[in-house]
Amino acid sequence: MPRALSLYEITDLLETDDTIEASAIVIQPPENAASPVSDEDSGDEEGGTINNLPGYLLRAPAYLIQDGSDEESDTSDPTYVPEDNSPDDEVPSTSTAQQPPPSKKKKVTKIVLKWKKADLTAQPVAGRGVNLGLTSSKFKCFLRIIFLSGYVSIPRRRMLWERRIDAHNVLVSAAMRRDCFETIFSNLHIADNANLDPMDKFSKLRPLINKLNDRCMKFVPNETYFSFGESMVPYFGRHGCKQFIHGKPIRFGFKFWCGATRLGYICWFQPYQGKNPDNKHEEYGVGASLVLQFSEALVQAHPGQYHFVFDNFFTSIALLDMLSSMGHQATGTVRKDRIDKAPLESDVVWHDNSVVTVVSSGAGIDPLCLVNRYYQKLKKKIQVQQPNMIKVYNHFMGGVDRADENIDKYRASIRGKKWYSSPLLFCFELALQNAWQLHKTYDKKPMDLLEFHPGRTGRPSQKRNIDSRYDGQNHVIVKQGKQTWCAQCHKNTTFRCEKCDVALHVKCSVGYHTE
Repeated sequence: MPRALSLYEITDLLETDDTIEASAIVIQPPENAASPVSDEDSGDEEGGTINNLPGYLLRAPAYLIQDGSDEESDTSDPTYVPEDNSPDDEVPSTSTAQQPPPSKKKKVTKIVLKWKKADLTAQPVAGRGVNLGLTSSKFKCFLRIIFLSGYVSIPRRRMLWERRIDAHNVLVSAAMRRDCFETIFSNLHIADNANLDPMDKFSKLRPLINKLNDRCMKFVPNETYFSFGESMVPYFGRHGCKQFIHGKPIRFGFKFWCGATRLGYICWFQPYQGKNPDNKHEEYGVGASLVLQFSEALVQAHPGQYHFVFDNFFTSIALLDMLSSMGHQATGTVRKDRIDKAPLESDVVWHDNSVVTVVSSGAGIDPLCLVNRYYQKLKKKIQVQQPNMIKVYNHFMGGVDRADENIDKYRASIRGKKWYSSPLLFCFELALQNAWQLHKTYDKKPMDLLEFHPGRTGRPSQKRNIDSRYDGQNHVIVKQGKQTWCAQCHKNTTFRCEKCDVALHVKCSVGYHTE
């Protein structure tokens, strides 16, 4: 039997021992043979040497075939000898010589890689054998660098660590080494490649999408009106789910269906991948079935009755009837071929920026309101009457567009070569945008989006300096010699607070000393 050594050990042995004469080396498949991402050698495509082989190949088990040995003709081991000479079993090889070398050579002149078909189709191994040493704090630092690239844009991400004065970022280089960031970015996986759902084109991201949907739905603001629309994630590579939408700010990329509040908090999102295998309302069409799926998820997390607003891609009379039977209301623009021959008394449309037809199960024409519109003939703005359903649609419809605007304003400039890097970063940016929406809702002094990106918020400090004016201790009102203005009501008084040393009426003392 051949000797079981690694390829590196055999080549080192041949270089140090002149007595060994070898004709070939048989190499077993390396440990990453079935991995979705494989190594490459650093040599030219037309050739290369042993020094150009990748590390996984050098660590692979190998067998030395010496001159005069009958191992090459031995078929007792089916693992490394092909069963026939069909094109599927052709042996890939690299050679450092154009012609077969003489039989007596101290170095290997030909490396023969003999693979078994079963090894090529084996279940992929978990990971690539790289020890990331990833901790929670290190991953947070990684995300901070991703977010920083949104408002500190650079053409190449490696420029953040360069020593050039015009590109070097002290904060990034001090927080994480470049190679550590590259290792995390290139090996970051959301799902196990060995257990992907073949029916789900976004199965590589599905665990993260499901987790984000659960968390975003848990903390959704207490509102009645929700808008539903589509969001685009820029992507210019090749993928079956890539979309082109004319008229959108981002025309090429992945499309996500989103449900959002009026101000842009996205509480539910799903990527578009053609036919949805989990569609329970296929008879209503693509758009309407998504609205029903969103409404079911919202009611499951927060039982109640809601009002949904959407555009003409989703609206149909059947959808409004279904939502009404579930206890919800809906308002949306509708295409004329979807009104199902409804017995309308008159064909009336609303002419604003464009001519639209609106249907609603929760808002009617009354009460009418007055709005300002520019009149071209008079060259000035005039007041016109606006139906209530138009007001509801205009006020609550733009939630998804607001979220798109917030995300695109400081979108991460760091990109990866893998197709799922763009939607993966979109998930991170969506979480950041939602966190900012909650910060604006519940914080008394909210930060703007740019300030929130690098900012750090947390629980207020338990030890805070309290103004002695509000401590409620020893505030004695005494008489003073002359009249001065009261600090509370600003009228003349002959009394003052002895501790605060300000003029104060007796009746104004409680209001002045209460925070």
